Amino acid sequence: MKSFTAAMIGFFLFTGIVTAQAPNQGPPPIVSPEILPDGRVTFRFLAPEATSVSVTGDWPGGIHSTTTPMLKDDRGVWSATAGPLKPEFWIYTFSVSGVATLDPRNINTRRNGLRIENTLLIPGPESADYMVNAVPHGTVSLQWYASAKGDVNRRAYVYTPAGYEKGNERYPVLYLIHGGSGDEDAWFPAGAPARFSTT
Repeated sequence: MKSFTAAMIGFFLFTGIVTAQAPNQGPPPIVSPEILPDGRVTFRFLAPEATSVSVTGDWPGGIHSTTTPMLKDDRGVWSATAGPLKPEFWIYTFSVSGVATLDPRNINTRRNGLRIENTLLIPGPESADYMVNAVPHGTVSLQWYASAKGDVNRRAYVYTPAGYEKGNERYPVLYLIHGGSGDEDAWFPAGAPARFSTT
């Protein structure tokens, strides 16, 4: 009797494991942005109850210059294809029933003092500097300092080249100051300094 009980417990445990490991049979995941081989980009946004969805990007000709209406399918997924876009670092946002919205499927964003926008990168020779390249990488640290002018504590991103911490070589200093609507974070996500080479 003990062996039968043990066998039944083993059977149910095994069945539970197999059931837990069964693949998800739901709808395919939503991919956005999807960068196609010819440089076109398909944007998707799940919003079954929305009355309208559009995507606005900085292609071509300047920030927020192009708005493309999106079409809804029977799953409630809105989509539109832009381009082809040249190899470059582009920004975009969605408008969902008139409300500016980030792309929830894309973790890449940039921020300034007024807004947050999604980013995408079209690969190619012209955008190679934005890619993670096989070169020595430095270190980016976030430093707090006391600002005598404002009598407040402020932050600054400090980039030091590869080998700086272990060396004794002197380096020139370059200060990048953000614009009127930016803050100390303005240069970091857009310029991706962690990707810079030391050459």
